[in-house]
Amino acid sequence: FKFVQKNYVDEIDPRILYEGALKGMMDAIGDPYTVYLDSNQMRDLTDTTAGNFGGVGLSISKPVQSTPDKPAYVEVASPIEDTPGFRAGIKSGDFIIAIEGESTEEMSMDQVLDKLRGEVGTPVTITILRGKTMKYDVTLVRELIEVPTVKYSMIENTSIGYVRLIKFT
Repeated sequence: FKFVQKNYVDEIDPRILYEGALKGMMDAIGDPYTVYLDSNQMRDLTDTTAGNFGGVGLSISKPVQSTPDKPAYVEVASPIEDTPGFRAGIKSGDFIIAIEGESTEEMSMDQVLDKLRGEVGTPVTITILRGKTMKYDVTLVRELIEVPTVKYSMIENTSIGYVRLIKFT
C-alpha cells in the first residue's frame, strides 16, 4: 500500500486500494459464496434480507445500454402489492423514463435506486411511459416497504388454505 501510494504516478484514493485488495483476497479463495461487497452492494443485500426499506414498492430492471429501437429506461417488472407504486396503478411493463425530471436512460441501477428509495414520508415524482405514447407524471410518497416472501390465506367458506411464495430479485 505504502509503495503504491509513494511511487505511483498519480495520487490514488486509499479507499480504492483497500477495496481492491479486499476484493482480490475474497476472489482468491475461489468460493462462489465468499465475496467482497462494497457499500452499495451491502445496502442492497441488507434491504433484501431485512425485508424492508423506504421506497415506492416497485421491482425494477434496467438494460445495460440503449439500442436504436429501445432506450435504456427503467422497466417495472412488477409493483409490490399494497405499496405506493401499486396503489398509483403502475403496471408491469411500464417504463420509468424520468425521476424528478431527470431522464433514467443514462442512470445506473444504483443511481435509480438511490433516487427511488429514501426517507419514509418524502415524495418522489416519476414519469411513466406506458406503451409507446402514453406519458404521465405521478408523485409517490415513500413508505416503509416490507418485501413479502410468503403470503397465505384461507379460501372463503372452505377449510382450504393456500400459500404463495414470492421471489423478488
